[in-house]
Amino acid sequence: MIGKLIEIVCNPRLPQQCKRLSRRFLVGHGIFGPSLAPLGFLTKHTGTDIGRQRHTCCQLFQARPLYLGKLRDFLESVQPDQGDEDTKEEIEGLREQISAVKSHLNSDETSSRMDTFLSLISQKMTEYSSQLDLEHSGSSLRLDIKKLSIVADTEDGPIPLNRMGSGENWVGYHVLAHLALHWWFRKRDRPVPAFLILDQPTQAYYPSDRTEGGLDQIEKDEDRQAVLALFKLMYEGCKQIESPFQLIVLDHAHLANDWFEACIIEEWRGQNALVPRDWVSS
Repeated sequence: MIGKLIEIVCNPRLPQQCKRLSRRFLVGHGIFGPSLAPLGFLTKHTGTDIGRQRHTCCQLFQARPLYLGKLRDFLESVQPDQGDEDTKEEIEGLREQISAVKSHLNSDETSSRMDTFLSLISQKMTEYSSQLDLEHSGSSLRLDIKKLSIVADTEDGPIPLNRMGSGENWVGYHVLAHLALHWWFRKRDRPVPAFLILDQPTQAYYPSDRTEGGLDQIEKDEDRQAVLALFKLMYEGCKQIESPFQLIVLDHAHLANDWFEACIIEEWRGQNALVPRDWVSS
């Protein structure tokens, strides 16, 4: 009997069944929204058959961890009679089932939390992308943690980063993805080093023979606007990210803007090099 209850309570189809019943309930009542209602939504509307089914299903789904915990405590307190090997084997089998199911439930919870966190990070990436003139900027962006890549969800289907054209796109999407990740790490106070180093993010825009960093060194007007927008994104992104956080950018760009000038810590040009020349000659 207990084994059957475990099978019912731990049915892996329960979450999907809750969603299916919720959708039928909402459609039947003319309630529409951009996303499926959460499990606790409209639980008081249980007058219909679908409403009652959904309410029962969701209660069962939400009560699974509590039920398993109480059942485990009960089995721990059971002391079978001496020599009752059948009962001992049954209890041991139930304990193994509970351990396996708890591991599965914990895995489900971890996966659900990961999906939620990635969704929030993806929303921030999409917000950042609207500030840059990139291919598919403004589309719904997301991180693909299995492939360690960025994907733009478009009306024509998902577009992975390796299909997004030029180096300017790759740089822009990498920068906004890193900023979004650090925004989340600092927001949640995660044990991730609170700094990001970017080396020459504007290299794709400047001619290779240019040594100065002014925007006038860039030939195309749209490229000048792209460099300005990229640095503006980094500047505004840093202000959104909670302290402590430091963004270190090593680049030959030098913009004639007050906010850019205020961020310069050191300028290495000509004889004033990052690696002093006497270190090389000595």
